[in-house]
Amino acid sequence: MLGRRFIDLDAEIERRSGRTIAELFTQSGELQFRNIESSALSDVMREPEALVLALGGGTWVQPNNERLIRGADSAVVYLDAPAEELWRRVNKDGAGLRPLVHDEPSFRKLYEERRPHYLRAQHRVGTAGKSLSEVAEEILEVLRMEEP
Repeated sequence: MLGRRFIDLDAEIERRSGRTIAELFTQSGELQFRNIESSALSDVMREPEALVLALGGGTWVQPNNERLIRGADSAVVYLDAPAEELWRRVNKDGAGLRPLVHDEPSFRKLYEERRPHYLRAQHRVGTAGKSLSEVAEEILEVLRMEEP
């Protein structure tokens, strides 16, 4: 809708490494994954064109990543939803796809740990009960209000 290239950082990491996120966590551990993630983010942020970039759940939580993103004249939009709804979404496509989530209590704990970081984003768009097109339109409106 913005006429910009879209990059999902997790998909970019998988493409570059030739391994899934789950494989990276299992074979290399979270610390090595975070290093790979930060390197991929740094590379993507150097792209000369304007992008729409989807971050993995832990990307923004890493202080060096947040500084990098904030320093790039980027608009950061946190897509917010209640933990219960997010758990249903994650569980729908398999909690096993998320290396740090094994069950609902571990998901809720991770959500509560990360949410204060997410709330530091410049913008917040609630997604609960909305269609993808409704969320996209709301993001566009938030970005339009930011234009000079």
